[in-house]
Amino acid sequence: MSDSPPILFIVRASMRDGLGHLVRSLCVLRELLPLAPIHLVLLGDGSGSHLVEAAGVPCTRCETDDAAEAEALRQKARVVVFDTLRFEDAAFTRIANAKVTVSLSPVFSIMNRVDHLFHRTEKESPAWNRSGPFPKVHKGLRYAVLPSWLKRVSTQNYREQLQEDKLAVAISMGGTDAPNRTLALLKLFGKCPVRLVLFVALGDAYTHSYEELLVTAEHNRQEVILLKSNESMWRVLKNASLLLCAGGLTTYEAAYIGLPSINILQHAEWAYLFEELVERGACLTFPPIESSLEMAVDRVCQFERQRNDLLLMHQATKRLIPGNGARRVAKHVAQLAHAR
Repeated sequence: MSDSPPILFIVRASMRDGLGHLVRSLCVLRELLPLAPIHLVLLGDGSGSHLVEAAGVPCTRCETDDAAEAEALRQKARVVVFDTLRFEDAAFTRIANAKVTVSLSPVFSIMNRVDHLFHRTEKESPAWNRSGPFPKVHKGLRYAVLPSWLKRVSTQNYREQLQEDKLAVAISMGGTDAPNRTLALLKLFGKCPVRLVLFVALGDAYTHSYEELLVTAEHNRQEVILLKSNESMWRVLKNASLLLCAGGLTTYEAAYIGLPSINILQHAEWAYLFEELVERGACLTFPPIESSLEMAVDRVCQFERQRNDLLLMHQATKRLIPGNGARRVAKHVAQLAHAR
């Protein structure tokens, strides 16, 4: 197997793009390790390099899309998997002419040109029907790629947390939180009439002013617990009763472990990614409008007074997302490589 061409992943991670694509791809790459040779091409500003090192995945860092294309051709990869929002069109064309192409991102800018898409929900974007030729779509919650170390919260433990005097609310706005909505939410919760415990998770790539964040937390009327983490984040956040987040993989992770979430979306056209979870009662979404943060805080106050609504949402998560999504994707990708 070591003499075979690798399955090559091209993934972008940066302050602008966050770490979600990288985290997802590393989950699949770990499952591919015993199945086929692999190689990761990491685009971006170096964000997430420590995650790659910890995963033990062979990796080449590239500064440009053209360099990533050259590496894919040098490696003679049979299958190239993209996990990024964007990729330069000409470089993609040169790769696609000789390779089977796959996207793990349902919002890839040239997704209609790949051969296969792995999509974590049955819901599809309305724009897909207007895009002409389209890849073979492998879709559904069974393809939700989640870390293997996630542990589900039992209903008994969730009930106990829900009965605490102060409702525990987690805030996790992504690895970079470029708009710094974490700080804005902390300020809003400082004016909230109900008393809460706030778990505030700062991603690995969060580089905003910690001083202002610390001052806001120190003078906040709420009890605030700050943590900077990635893989171990859920060891703390599983003790919350509700999560505020920006959408993305975090929403699916929360639904998997049994934690209701409020998603303050950054892009209105991505709402379909969470529509199935909303319909199943596992989460709520707010559109990316100026008042969305205030709306989310008001909804938290309602939940604090009507906690049984949260229990119903927790119960809706049960058996909603199957485990081993990364393994399912890895097996499909390995089969594509062996079929060439």
